[in-house]
Amino acid sequence: MNEIQVTLTGNMIAFWALEFAGLECQKIRDYCEEHDEAIETFFGGPSEEESVQAALEDDNWDLFSAAAVTDDFGSGGNAFIADEDLSIIVTHASDRIEIPFTHLRQANRRTVSAEDWSASRAGQRILYIFGYRSDSPSAAEFSLGRSDMFSIDRLAIAVCENQIIGTSFVASISYTHPDGAVTVDATGNDFDGEYFPAEFLQT
Repeated sequence: MNEIQVTLTGNMIAFWALEFAGLECQKIRDYCEEHDEAIETFFGGPSEEESVQAALEDDNWDLFSAAAVTDDFGSGGNAFIADEDLSIIVTHASDRIEIPFTHLRQANRRTVSAEDWSASRAGQRILYIFGYRSDSPSAAEFSLGRSDMFSIDRLAIAVCENQIIGTSFVASISYTHPDGAVTVDATGNDFDGEYFPAEFLQT
C-alpha cells in the first residue's frame, strides 16, 4: 500500500467574526457617538483592540478570545481560497496527478450569509468580520491514508462559502477507502498578507 498525499497550492485567507451584544453593544454605540465615529468603521482589525477596550471600559478584553466565540462565521484557521487558482496535486506511488478545482467532487458545501447571522440572533447585536488575504500563493501537504490504488471519484473537498465577505474556502479534504473515509482539515501554514476592510452587520 502507498500513501495518498494531496498538495494544495493557492491563495489563502484567515478571518474572524467579532460579535457584541447587550451592554457591550450599547457601550460601543455610545463610544462612537461620543467620539463622532461611524460605528460601521469603528473596528477594522487587531490595531483597534485598544479602542474596543476603551469603549467597553475593560483593559483585559482580548480580541481573539472574543472572536473565538462566533467561530461559525470565521475561517477556523488559515484556509485555502476555493477558486480557479487553487492547484490540487495528488501523489500516489509513482503517479503524480494534477486535478483542476472544478473537476473535484464537493462532498459538502456550506453557505454562511448575513441572513443566517441575523436569524440566529436576538436583541441588539453588532458583528464585525475581519481578516487578511495572502500576498502570494502558499502550499501545504495532507495525508489521506494508504491504499493500493487511487481513484479521483473517491476524493472530495468540503467548501464553505461566506457570503458576508464574498469568499469561499476549503474546509476539509477526504478520501473514501473501502473501510471508510479519511478526512483532514485543510488548514494551511502561516502566511503574509494584508487586512481587508472589516464587514459590519447589526440587528
